Amino acid sequence: MPVVNGHPITERSSAFGVSRSNWYGKTQDHDNSDDTMETLRLKHVFNRHFTFHNDLRFGEYSRDFAASTPQCANASCSEMQIYNPGYKKVDPAAGIGLNGGPMPYKQSSWSFQDVASLQADFNTGFLRHQLVTGFDMEYVQDSRRQYAYDAVGAHRAIPWQNTYNPQRDNYGYSTCRADSGNCWKNTNYNLGRPDSRGYGFDTGLFLYDQMWFTKWLSVKGGLRWDRWQTMYKTWGADGQESAAERGPQGKAPSTALDYHDTKGVINPTASLLITPNSWQTFYFTYASSTTPMGMYVTNGALPIRPVNGQVATQPERSQLYEVGSKMSLLHDRLGATISLFRLDKSNALTTDPIAGQVLATGVKERNQGLELSLDGMILPGWNITATYALYDPRVMSGANHGRNIQYVPHNQATVWSAYEAFPGKLWNFTIGGGLTWREGVYLDLANTAKVPANVEFDSYISHRINRHWVVSLNAYNLSNRLNYNSLFTNRVTPAPGRAFLGRLSMDY
Repeated sequence: MPVVNGHPITERSSAFGVSRSNWYGKTQDHDNSDDTMETLRLKHVFNRHFTFHNDLRFGEYSRDFAASTPQCANASCSEMQIYNPGYKKVDPAAGIGLNGGPMPYKQSSWSFQDVASLQADFNTGFLRHQLVTGFDMEYVQDSRRQYAYDAVGAHRAIPWQNTYNPQRDNYGYSTCRADSGNCWKNTNYNLGRPDSRGYGFDTGLFLYDQMWFTKWLSVKGGLRWDRWQTMYKTWGADGQESAAERGPQGKAPSTALDYHDTKGVINPTASLLITPNSWQTFYFTYASSTTPMGMYVTNGALPIRPVNGQVATQPERSQLYEVGSKMSLLHDRLGATISLFRLDKSNALTTDPIAGQVLATGVKERNQGLELSLDGMILPGWNITATYALYDPRVMSGANHGRNIQYVPHNQATVWSAYEAFPGKLWNFTIGGGLTWREGVYLDLANTAKVPANVEFDSYISHRINRHWVVSLNAYNLSNRLNYNSLFTNRVTPAPGRAFLGRLSMDY
């Protein structure tokens, strides 16, 4: 659903009254993906002092994607722009005209990662050590064949939808290679070149040591060094620069077709742990981390994304400060945690609402707050899980300094409880229920668009037929409240209404 005047058009406050059950896709829309992972793990104990671990993982990913995402042609998406026929050539009586969505593409990616570590347990005088050192090597490669929408008759390549009465078959379209003349005459040259390939290669070395001064006092510290290499390249379907790539009037692009970047970074961590008794632990932690652009191909179609002829390859850097306690209560039946934290980010990453790409914003952000949790058995057969978080998310630089970070609520909480009755009996059953609550969040750094709070009541009942078979029924959003999932800058996806799911499962 598009966001208009700062509100989803399904909200009463938006004054549009659009049904949350409307679907704006086309019959040709599809998102077919195939993921395969293979993992090999090795552990060897040399003696009581040395242990070796090695995890090797391969992955293959493929995706065939085409979607008509509803959005306004202008990012501000104001009511005036929607209803003004001269602006969009849309009859107000026919509904709100919307179009959008990334260009269709076929993506093929593969990756491997190998993590090897050596754990050493030893003493130096009165100090006891547990030292872990090793390397982490990861390579991801991504190839993308770009397509475009082909106009049908006199209609638009991506046709307008009637927002009040969407038709999945009206103004049908087909797809074709993006560098063919029939397609590119209907697209904007700034959408990007037809095909692309990229890779990310990370080599990391790490060393961590935990030292015990006494049985109840220890420190843990270490560092990790990473070297990232990333590449992004585009070309035409025939391996040459196409007319579409050269742009209007056959002009050659002003930027190169190959982008490369190499960066090295060191991330230190340090912790102080105090365990005065068997049921209490107090800690203070400092941790530095770096999230590189281009190392996670499943998050977007391109390892690196050029913007206005430049490649934003600066990684996101984070600094975490946290103090807290972990407690075991009721003779280890119940666990509780409390923590205070501050998380500072520079060059914070966000997601492009159109193409789904991960982009660097270049701004600094700070999120600080309190987190509480409770988990375990209150009484035999009766368990509970509860969390609460209080956040103060702020933008710390740029034009939006002092505003709230997008998608981060000030408050959120969950509680779930279940009771297992008559275990081992023929008439046994388990019944449970819970509440999930998230305060309203902003959709943009300027805080001009917002979605209301999410509140969802769920329940569950099950019966174990025997040691192999279980039958269960889940109920979701019992109040049928209008909630929102999948938040973006200019659109949101309504969460499902009241729903029920029955299941018959077998353990063996």
